[in-house]
Amino acid sequence: MYLQQSNAFGAVSLPKRPFFPSRNGINHNSATFGAKSQEGFDKIELSTGTLQVTPKKDLEQFIDWGSRINKKRGFLFVSKVLGKHIPVPPQKMEKLYVKMANQLRPLIRHEPTLVIGMAETATALGNGVFEKIRQFSPNSIFMHTTRYNLSKPRMLNFTEDHCHAPSHILYQPQDVKTAEKLKNIQNIVIVDDEISTGNTLVNFSRQLRNLKASGVLPNLKPDGILASTILQWNASKKVLSDASIKTAALCKGDFKFESRLTDQTPMPSVKSVTTNPDFLDTEIPHNFGRFGIDGIKLDFKTLFPKDELQKLKGKKVLVLGTGEFMYPAYLVGKHLKANGVNSFVQATTRSPINKEGAIHSKIGFQDNYHEDIDNFLYNIKEGYDKILVCYETPQLPGKHKQELFEQLKTYCKDVQPLFIEPK
Repeated sequence: MYLQQSNAFGAVSLPKRPFFPSRNGINHNSATFGAKSQEGFDKIELSTGTLQVTPKKDLEQFIDWGSRINKKRGFLFVSKVLGKHIPVPPQKMEKLYVKMANQLRPLIRHEPTLVIGMAETATALGNGVFEKIRQFSPNSIFMHTTRYNLSKPRMLNFTEDHCHAPSHILYQPQDVKTAEKLKNIQNIVIVDDEISTGNTLVNFSRQLRNLKASGVLPNLKPDGILASTILQWNASKKVLSDASIKTAALCKGDFKFESRLTDQTPMPSVKSVTTNPDFLDTEIPHNFGRFGIDGIKLDFKTLFPKDELQKLKGKKVLVLGTGEFMYPAYLVGKHLKANGVNSFVQATTRSPINKEGAIHSKIGFQDNYHEDIDNFLYNIKEGYDKILVCYETPQLPGKHKQELFEQLKTYCKDVQPLFIEPK
């Protein structure tokens, strides 16, 4: 199956080189390209195995290649448009949101829709698509799943089996207005950057349909669950169709992976899941989507006084989101761009990836949510006049600030935290 853009509704799937991780978990081998297979797949040699993809030329508009520190899934499709592992101009991210929302428009029309962004990678993607959907479906709301443990009531939990941090939580709305809107929802759009097997979405949709029976989503239509993604692989097509999940994808193709990792392969130790049972209500005091929102507004006049904004004009600025806190970083980057700043957006992550292929650099540090989780930033390089690190956490662990900021300052002298609250 070949990639199609715009109106693509439906499904769009790694030999033997030793894997030698260094002490900090970075593999210094680069991905290499081999000849096409008889089936027409392009081969990409990674330290973890052989990845085969088709149609490679079309896929490369959206993704590059890398490898994970994960025996269950040793490969990675690195998005060029998402603003996560690769810095992306905010205007390019916005074009992505518009394309994805336009695909969904004939499917949801003006009907009230719940848009759900999948943590960690697709929180900004989901929010961005929602903002464009809201223009033609104004009674819609946005939520995103989260890994974080809060004291508030939960709607559901589910797991993503192949993931380094498999737990997802969806919390109940905390205000009456959003809770009432939820009762009127007719469609649910699950937004993720990639759909490989479709199993995660099927498990999630099953629990979402149970919410109709329990009265949480009484008006959800029988065929009202949809998936929206940048990249969808053929293996998920039948799985999602059998589960009555409609799919809108910008990019479709096929892949194979032949792993060279075994149970005996040594892997770097990475802490991706917390052992701390405490609630993080103090660390996460604001609702940027975990409890449902109908939009986000930021006080840019306070964040960027006029004289400060003037100093940034013409400068190259990197705006970093932190973990799930990605969409406000995009909004900051967009605001700066509109005011004459050459801004780029990307984000830190808990996803452990090898340094090869599309991942040219890697720094590691403690997370900012006081969970003592390993976090990473990829593809940082010199050339920025300023780096702004966006936080929803009002207090930073000393170790996080020391580790992250000291490393960032080797690339850019001017590194500043930006603590953000909703307006």
